[in-house]
Amino acid sequence: MKQNEVPQWYEVTRSIQQLDADQLRSIADDVPGNLDDCTLLLVKRGNEPVKEYIYGMGDGIGKAGELAGFAISPLPDNEDPELPDMIRRSSHALVPWRARLNSKATMEKMRTDASGIRKSVEASMPPDSYVSVTLRKQGYFEQMRIRDWVADEHSTVEDGNELVAAHTLCARVTVGCADSRQNNLFAQRVGQAVFPLLSNMSSHPSHPRLGGFLAAIAVTLLTVLLSIVTPIRMQTYFWLAGFSLVMLFVPWLLSGLLSGNAKALLADDRSTRMYFRVPPHYKFACLGLFVYFSLMLLPVPVWAWIVPLVISVGMGLRWWQNTLWDDILQCPRRYWWLRRKRKANVSDTETKLGVKDKRVFATGYGPQRTTLIFSPMTTTALFVPIQKSTAVKQELHAVPEPLSHGGVFLGVDDSGRSGYLDPTQLFGGIAISGEAGSGKTVLTHGISQWAIKHRADTSPKVWGTDSRLIHFWMKDDTGVELLDAYKKDQGITDKSRVIYLTDPSSVGLDMLGMHENRNAKETAESVAKTMRYSFNPGDIQNDSQNIITQAMTIGVAASRYDQQRPGDILRRCHQLEKQYPGAEQLQQQGSPIGWAVVALCGSDGQAGSARALGQVCRALALELKDDNPLRMDLVYASRAAEQLYGRPDQKGQAARSDREILQRTNASVNKVNQFLAIDHMFTPRRSTVTWEWILDHPGDYHIVLAPHNGHALPELMDKILGSWILYRFWNTVFAHCKDWAVAGKHTMLVCDELSLLSNGSDDVLQNLREQGRSFGLILVFATQYPTQLSDVLLDSFLGYTTFISYNTAIPRIASLTAARLTDNEGMDGWTSGAVANLPKYHAAVRTRDAEQIQPAFIVKVKDFDVKYRRISE
Repeated sequence: MKQNEVPQWYEVTRSIQQLDADQLRSIADDVPGNLDDCTLLLVKRGNEPVKEYIYGMGDGIGKAGELAGFAISPLPDNEDPELPDMIRRSSHALVPWRARLNSKATMEKMRTDASGIRKSVEASMPPDSYVSVTLRKQGYFEQMRIRDWVADEHSTVEDGNELVAAHTLCARVTVGCADSRQNNLFAQRVGQAVFPLLSNMSSHPSHPRLGGFLAAIAVTLLTVLLSIVTPIRMQTYFWLAGFSLVMLFVPWLLSGLLSGNAKALLADDRSTRMYFRVPPHYKFACLGLFVYFSLMLLPVPVWAWIVPLVISVGMGLRWWQNTLWDDILQCPRRYWWLRRKRKANVSDTETKLGVKDKRVFATGYGPQRTTLIFSPMTTTALFVPIQKSTAVKQELHAVPEPLSHGGVFLGVDDSGRSGYLDPTQLFGGIAISGEAGSGKTVLTHGISQWAIKHRADTSPKVWGTDSRLIHFWMKDDTGVELLDAYKKDQGITDKSRVIYLTDPSSVGLDMLGMHENRNAKETAESVAKTMRYSFNPGDIQNDSQNIITQAMTIGVAASRYDQQRPGDILRRCHQLEKQYPGAEQLQQQGSPIGWAVVALCGSDGQAGSARALGQVCRALALELKDDNPLRMDLVYASRAAEQLYGRPDQKGQAARSDREILQRTNASVNKVNQFLAIDHMFTPRRSTVTWEWILDHPGDYHIVLAPHNGHALPELMDKILGSWILYRFWNTVFAHCKDWAVAGKHTMLVCDELSLLSNGSDDVLQNLREQGRSFGLILVFATQYPTQLSDVLLDSFLGYTTFISYNTAIPRIASLTAARLTDNEGMDGWTSGAVANLPKYHAAVRTRDAEQIQPAFIVKVKDFDVKYRRISE
C-alpha cells in the first residue's frame, strides 16, 4: 500500500485482458487477498447497463484488476458514485435459522461458468437499483466456527470445502431499489445468488445506527428506574433475585433431563426429537436481570440518568442523519457471542461413510447472520464485469512493432506497449468515432499537444515551424484553457488567438468577406453561395440565391457607406416617408445582414423601408464622385434595387406593387432573417480577422462556436454556422495555399464534432480530404454522430489514413467500423460485437507507417488532460 493513501471510489470496466475459465480459477486464490475492506457497488439507472464501482485502496484494487482483468479509474474530486434518485431505503441479506449448507448444488456449475454469479446478480436488479457488497477478512474465532459449522453440516472433515479455503472473506450484502416494498425480496434473491450453497436466504430492512440509539434509550430508562426505586429493602430484593434465578435454573434443569434422555435413546439407535436447549442468550438475560436487581440495593443518585440521556440524544442525532452510504459502507458485523448450536435432525446423523453420528446438537452458523461467507471464486467472479455491464473482455490486439517506437502518442495496450501514430502519415487525416463520454475530445487534445510541442523538432515535410493549428470547438470551450495550461507547463510563451463567435465582446471572423478587396456585388455573390451551401440541400434554390445576392449587394454597400457617414442613410430614408409609406419606421442597422433584411422587406416598414433604401442608394450613386471607392458599390446597390423592386417609371411610380415584392422576397427573407439573432457576428466592429490573415501567420487558433459567458447560438444555428465557416475556410485555402505542402507550410484543422460542419453539401469536406494534402492540410475530425453524415461523407470519414474508434452502440456503425479494422472478414476478432464492447477509454486504431498499412490494435488512451485540468482551475 502506498504511504498516505486513502480509500476512495473507483469506476470499474473490463480490460482487454483475455481470461478463460481455467485462468480465472487459477487466479481466484490471489484476487480476494487484494480486496480486503473494499466495497463493490453495482448501480443500474433505468434500463442502462450496470455500472460498477469499488471503494477502497487503489493500490490493492489495481493489483486485483491486473489479475482478474478489470481496469479502474478514480472518480473525479473524490466524489461518490451517483445513485438513482428514487431510492430511499435499503435492505440486507440475512442467513435464516433454518438454512442448511448444501454440499454441491450450483457450485459445480460455477466451476465451469465463473460469471454465473455476476450474471445472476445483474439479472435480479430492477431498473433504478443498486447492490453493494462490503468485504473483510475472517476473524480468528470466526475461522474456527466456520470450520466447525461446515464439518457438522457435511458430517465429515471440512478441509476440502471451498468455504474454508485461504482468502475466504466475510461479506455484507445490501440492496436498494426505487420501490422500497421490493427491497426485501430483492435482497433475498441477491443473497441467494452470491451464496448459492445455502438452502435458504432471508432479508431484513436496514436501519443504520438505529440499534445504538435504541440501546442508549434502554440504558437511560433502566437508569431512571434505578434512581427512583433505590435502595430497596432486602426482603424485596430476595423476591426479585429469586424470581430471576428460578427463570434461569428451571428451564436449564428441564433441558438437561430431556437432553440426557435423548442421548440414551440415540445410544440405542432410536431417534428422538423430545429435547430442547436453552439458548445462551436466555441464560445471560436472566443473569443480567439478577445483576440489575442486585444494583437496586445501592443508593443510585437521582442525577445518574443524565449521562445516558446525553448519550441517547447524541445517538439519536447520529441515527437521524444517516444516509444510504452508511449502510453501503457498513463493515460486515462480527458475532461476539458463544458458539451457536441447533438441534440435530435425522439427516445430521448420516455421514458419507454410512456411519451414524449419534449427536443431539449440531453447530450453528458461525458468523453473524447478516454476514455471508464468500469463497475465493465467488469474490473473483463477482468483481469481474460481464457482457451486460459497462464492458466485456476483448481479445488482445497488440500495438504493431513499427508503431511502438515514437511519434504521436496515443496510449498503451494491455501488455504495456506504447502505441503511436507515424507523423509522416498525418497528411492522410485522422478520423475519430465513438459514443459521448468515450474520450474522443481528450484524444484530440493529445494530438494538439503533440502539434504544439514538436514544431521545432519536426521536419517541414511533416509539420515544422511554419504551421498553424486551428481548432473548431463546437460543443464546449474547455479545450482552450486546457491547451493553454499545457503550453504554460511546457514553457511555451506564444499566446493562442481565441475567437469566441457567440460572445459580442470578442473579436470575430470576417464572416462575409468584407475585407477581401471585392466590390459589393462580388462580396454579395460570395455570401449568397456560402449561405446556399450552409443550409440543407434544396433549402435555397437558384431564384432565392439571386434575390439574396441582390439584397446582400444593397446590404454590403449600405454598411460600407454607413461606416463612413453613420446615420446618413437612416436620415435620408426617413425623409422619404411621404413617397414610401413606412420608411419612417426604419431602424438603424449594424451589419450588412441587417441592411439586407431591410432590402428584403423584412424590417419595420416592410416594402416602404425597402423602397426607400433602394432610392437612397440610387441617389448616393449619383452624388458620389467617381474617385470615391464607395461609388461603384452604391451603383451595384442601385441596380440590385431595380431588379428587386422594378425600375420606376418617368413619373416615379413603382413598377411592382408592394404585394408582388413581398411575395417575391418572402422565401429569401426567411433564410436571411435567421441570422439576425446573431447579427453581432457580422458587424464591422467584430469582423476584423480574415482566414487569409490566419493562414499567413503561424500559430495556434481557437474558433469557438460553443457557448461562452452566457452567450450561445440559437437552435440549429450551430450546424449552419459551422458549414458557413468551413466553406469560407476552404475557398480561402484553395485560392491562397497552393503547393504549401511542397513549401513546408502546414495547417492542422481539429474539430471535436464533425457533424456540425457537414450540414450543407458534401463537396467541401470531400475536397478537404481528397485535395487537402497539396495545400498542406492535416485533418483531425471527431464525431459521436456518424449516422448524421451522408453516405458519401461517412465513406470518406472511414477512409482517412488513420481511423480510431471507441465503443459504439449503433449496430450499423459498429459493422462499418469492424469492416474498416479487420484484415480477414472478422476472423481476426474484429467483429461488430468487438467494436460495440470496447472497454471504456480504450480505442481501436487502424493506421499505417511509411511502408504499409498496419494491423488494427487496441490501446487504453492516455488521459492527456488529467494534469492540466488542475492547472487551468
